[in-house]
Amino acid sequence: MPEVWNCLACSVEPLKGKVQRVLTWRWKKMSASKEDEVNGDPKTQMSAEDTTKNLLKNLKNRKPREREFFVKWKDMSYWHCSWIDEAQLQVFHSNMYRFYAQKNDMTNPPMFDEAGMLTTNLAEPKSIDDLGRSEEQHDKLIEDNPAALAASIASKHRRRKRCSNLSSEIEETYVRYGVRPEWLLIHRIVNHRKNRGKIYYVIKWRDLSYEEVTAEPEPENCDFEIPDYQKKIDEYWNLRRLIEEETAVDEEKHRKSKDRDGERHRKKDKHHGSSKKLKLFGAYPKTDPKKKLDQQPDYIPEPLKLHDYQIEGISWLRYSWVSGIDTILADEMGLGKTIQTVTFLYSLYKEGHSRGPFLIAAPLSTIINWERELEDWAPDFYVVNYTGNKDSRIIIRENELSFDADVIRSANKATRIRKHVPVKFHVLLTSYELINLDSALLGSIDWKVLVVDEAHRLKSNQSLFFRTLNQYSVGHKLLLTGTPLQNNLEELFNLLNFLSPDRFNDMDGFLNEFADIAKEEQVKKLHELLGPHLLRRLKADVLTGMPAKSEFIVRVDLAPLQKKYYKYILTRNFDALNSKFGGKQVSLLNIVMDLKKCCNHPYLFPVAAEEAPKTKLGYFEGSPLVKACGKLIVLQKMLRKLKDDGHRVLIFSQMTQ
Repeated sequence: MPEVWNCLACSVEPLKGKVQRVLTWRWKKMSASKEDEVNGDPKTQMSAEDTTKNLLKNLKNRKPREREFFVKWKDMSYWHCSWIDEAQLQVFHSNMYRFYAQKNDMTNPPMFDEAGMLTTNLAEPKSIDDLGRSEEQHDKLIEDNPAALAASIASKHRRRKRCSNLSSEIEETYVRYGVRPEWLLIHRIVNHRKNRGKIYYVIKWRDLSYEEVTAEPEPENCDFEIPDYQKKIDEYWNLRRLIEEETAVDEEKHRKSKDRDGERHRKKDKHHGSSKKLKLFGAYPKTDPKKKLDQQPDYIPEPLKLHDYQIEGISWLRYSWVSGIDTILADEMGLGKTIQTVTFLYSLYKEGHSRGPFLIAAPLSTIINWERELEDWAPDFYVVNYTGNKDSRIIIRENELSFDADVIRSANKATRIRKHVPVKFHVLLTSYELINLDSALLGSIDWKVLVVDEAHRLKSNQSLFFRTLNQYSVGHKLLLTGTPLQNNLEELFNLLNFLSPDRFNDMDGFLNEFADIAKEEQVKKLHELLGPHLLRRLKADVLTGMPAKSEFIVRVDLAPLQKKYYKYILTRNFDALNSKFGGKQVSLLNIVMDLKKCCNHPYLFPVAAEEAPKTKLGYFEGSPLVKACGKLIVLQKMLRKLKDDGHRVLIFSQMTQ
């Protein structure tokens, strides 16, 4: 009988869901029967002639090797990742397969390290981490710096503690195929749902955005042994009880609420069964904020340690808060304004003065650092990172604003929250853009403290950010800036006007009063005016043990390729500078800037970048990349020496395109 032909779409098995992402691929292993068919049964004795005929026959009928792909499924966690056949991916996700094949090497499967990071033996430029010291050298260098030592120990301890529960089986199943260990760890449980008599917990996974949250069944019904799952469940129910206590929720109302699923997780106390109202948070504070701190508070986790000037700054912030004075912390960059701010807010909470909520508005690029410092220095804070795309913010509005399900009318839009509904979090981190974009939601919350990082964004009272933030309900304002005001009285007035609009409301009068700021009398008067509101310390004043900065200018020659493009610029050779295939064109409107660009690296010009040797994955080849620039040639030699001597290196580059 002739063979029945089936098209590819009809012959593959259906997928169990929708593929969200392809993580990696490998060559599919042949079954034992197929291996025997190709190589011959090892138990069967064949002559040399028969063996040759069998090999020729197999070569003639040989089918191409098949691949299989390791994929993440949509709306499922990374624990559900599995292997599918190449044909399945081609049929059900043809565009995804085509795009992946174009962007990746399909002859050699990718390799991943113990952290789930892609590794390759191609000659790619090394990162600064690759050029860094060994762990032993690092420990030796920072042993004389208590702050750096504490931060380093805390960071290492945090990562080891998180990943300590992952077995070798998990590493073999997931990590070696591109799943980072953190993606398998629970960051927090944000909510729970009930479906057909079973409880499902909504889990936010570590180092993943809110749009990646998934619902997993209870541990006894879960297909995977997720580390610390039961511990996180207990923390979730404990948090619900804590928020109810902090916000003085009626115990009687609580017992009649819809959340009867959590009753078995709640501890019975002596007031259980009564309608007595719980003690209001902040009614009986433990300390007097006006009293100066003489040592580091004992609720700061070990081994973290504050400098004396930081303790002094925290005392000043506490005194200003209780005195009703809005402030500007203007310490020079590098003195730890973030840590002082976090510890100040944490002290208000731990000492019973205020549970928040506290709003921190910062540039998007610094949000991660704020989140890390809050986790290190204020571990009891419940922090919500209100950033990300539209889907992430919808998830946050659904699950992270409050335990009350009806806190807002619809999570799909950033609408106002209902009045007198207790919020779930202590601190909310967000960006400048979302302060404007989601002002209806954020502006409806009664913030106890507002922190604005990089506060020079408020220097213009006509900006949307200034006008929007001015409409928020705020109990206390704290501005952070490391940039001196450089005698710009108008910018200074705008900051003071934002802090205290009732006191600073006449710009013309302020500018006239300090018109001749060069006079000593006016400088003294301005300092007296700013005194209660502004604290600024310089490194030279507080870090007396720090050596003076030494600056060395190393002059280097241009590499041959740089000389070539330098000449093109001077002779205005547009044909040589611009690509014949279109794209970004060099205009030479600012020749000095183009010459600086050439001195940094010739690959900053489109033609040079197109003609540069590249690897199969599209990276610039390392050796030609270095040889094309005189600076990189010298830098490569310097880095080898600096690495051997155990130095730490930070490299700045002025241009990326």
